[in-house]
Amino acid sequence: MNMKHLEDEARKAALNEIKNMFKTPSQLEKLSEYKRRAEMKKASADALLKSKIQNQLESVKVGIKQLKVCLSEVQDATNRVYDVNNLLEPLPITYNNLEDFRSEVIKYAQYGTAMEHLTNIANIEEKVKKTLQFIEDDKLLDAHQCLHELEISRDDLLYEVHIEPEKYSGTVDKITLRKYFDKVDLILQRLQEKIRLILSRCLHIVRIKPTMIVTTLRIIEREENSDEYALQQQKFSGFLPPGRPKKWRDMAMNILYKGVVDRIEGSKLENRSEKLWLVKDLEITRKIILNDLRLIKSLCTPCFPPDYNIFHQYIKFYHKALANYLNRIIKSKLEGNEYVTLLSWILNTYNGSELMSHSDLKIDSSKITGPLLQPEQLKKLETDYLEIIERNYQEWMNNILEKEKEEWLSKITEENMFQENYGEFYLTSAPFTIFEMIKEHLEVTNTISADITFDALLLSMRRMEIFAQNYRSDVTDFKYRHLKNYYQIKYFQDHIIAVINNNLKMIELSRHLKLLYWPQSQAKHYENFKRLIKTFQTNSEEAAVYLVEDAFIEIESIFNELFTSKWLQDRTLIKSICKTLDKSFSKFIHLKPDNLTLVMNIAQKMLTMNYIKALLSKRLSKQLNEIEIITPIDLILALSDILIADIELLVLDLTTLLGNYPSISEDHILRLFYIRSDIKPAIIREKIHDAMQAKKSPISTAKCDDIFKEITFNNKLW
Repeated sequence: MNMKHLEDEARKAALNEIKNMFKTPSQLEKLSEYKRRAEMKKASADALLKSKIQNQLESVKVGIKQLKVCLSEVQDATNRVYDVNNLLEPLPITYNNLEDFRSEVIKYAQYGTAMEHLTNIANIEEKVKKTLQFIEDDKLLDAHQCLHELEISRDDLLYEVHIEPEKYSGTVDKITLRKYFDKVDLILQRLQEKIRLILSRCLHIVRIKPTMIVTTLRIIEREENSDEYALQQQKFSGFLPPGRPKKWRDMAMNILYKGVVDRIEGSKLENRSEKLWLVKDLEITRKIILNDLRLIKSLCTPCFPPDYNIFHQYIKFYHKALANYLNRIIKSKLEGNEYVTLLSWILNTYNGSELMSHSDLKIDSSKITGPLLQPEQLKKLETDYLEIIERNYQEWMNNILEKEKEEWLSKITEENMFQENYGEFYLTSAPFTIFEMIKEHLEVTNTISADITFDALLLSMRRMEIFAQNYRSDVTDFKYRHLKNYYQIKYFQDHIIAVINNNLKMIELSRHLKLLYWPQSQAKHYENFKRLIKTFQTNSEEAAVYLVEDAFIEIESIFNELFTSKWLQDRTLIKSICKTLDKSFSKFIHLKPDNLTLVMNIAQKMLTMNYIKALLSKRLSKQLNEIEIITPIDLILALSDILIADIELLVLDLTTLLGNYPSISEDHILRLFYIRSDIKPAIIREKIHDAMQAKKSPISTAKCDDIFKEITFNNKLW
């Protein structure tokens, strides 16, 4: 940037500031003060500038000094490199001069190797025999030592051939050496067979001679170290001795696992035709695993190196072998309670105090890798078992229905109709048989888990609902068959009473099952239970209607004669109705109290409906002073009060009647007053219209109000 330009800019800024400072003459008096301030500000700026410049100069001095040091070091390094180059110049000549020396060194090393292994090379036959005899005598450490010496002799010679292939015949020499030492492989094979035999009988040998297990493991550890050394050597030289790595530790683990598999497979029962074969088989398996793990924890653990973690390794072996065995059992197809046995054993016994959680073992459950069966397999087992339960329910409940229908149509005497001792109330064995059947299944599933029990409970309720629907259909067919041949089925009422009581008993037993097996925390599927109860309640109500309708069949003709001229002449008709109903109702004492109340309400409603229908059927027309009302029910009393009411107060009485019985229609009231020949129809209609206009919301809805909805007439009145 141009300094002159900066000075001009500074000058302009200063002039502007002075102009602003001295706008009035009075401000000139402060000139000396302004001047002093400016000098102080200038002195402060000069001091700050000097300080900054001084710091910059110090930094530059330090930098220059460091650059001088670096230059000196670079020059020194350059001189040293030059000296080294001078020293290295004669090395190629020296290297060529030492070629003969190097050859002699290699020969010396080869001669040294040959001399070192000369004994093994010259006496290989004798040493092989000696080693084999050690193996036969179970002197395995001595045998392994001899084998190790022979392998070292062979591998060292092969290594010498490998590092200088140009001086030897290459592959030919290697083949010759390996052929010369081929009996080493024989020793290795025999020793390996011996070790495999010992490991396969590990649990037996550890009881009688644990030192043999320790010896075997020492040999395996030595071979593992030799494998590691051979692999390290391969990284640097590319040479890997024949047969390496042997991986005897992996071999040992595989043999131990195979021994576990043989223990589990060898314990299974051959005869699956026995009823409890699976129970016995699993119990034998449990005892074997428990005893073996106790033995492993107490005897094998001290024999094996700590890094083997042999106890938990065996737990994994048994877990895996058992899982495979159980999968084979499942694939062979289970039957009936075999599902329960297997599920209970897997979910409860295996992880329970009888096996894995046994106090002698103290197994950390986190060490067990995965479940015995996958969740989808367990779900499939549960589903298959529930399907078996459902098939059993379907078959048994169908048989119960068939038995019920046979009893309905059988010609047995009244004394033998209900053989079971259920007291004064008529019942059949159906509810108790179904309940016992369901309870047995739920008790069995409860030994497995609460979830399966709840699923079984829902299934049971669903099948009970289907049974209730079929029961209802069969009872309806039974009713129509009875109506078709009225006198053929002598004890129709007795059987219907038993049906009504059966439905109530099924409700009671369903609630008992819910109390026993429905989890308190379970809120789902509650509508299933309510629907089941509703179905049996509907069955009871329909059967109660059938029972009352059958009682009314014999008095239907008497109702047809009410409010006729014959009725006026013969006042015994009402007594005949009462007598007939009393005879029919005499068997109702065999209904349970709740059912008796239900039936009596239906009978009261039906009696009222028939009586009112007869009353409104315009069979009779009389003067007010000639009317005498016979009133069996409160509703009929209400109608009788309307019928004999004063014409002037009729609107008020009709308003009360319409408020209490909203379903009564204009046609019903007109038909009622048809009996009153002293009142014209036009007046009645006018009173009815006035009452309907004055009617407010219903005062109270009577229980029998719906009777009027069921009373209809096809013929027109007036």
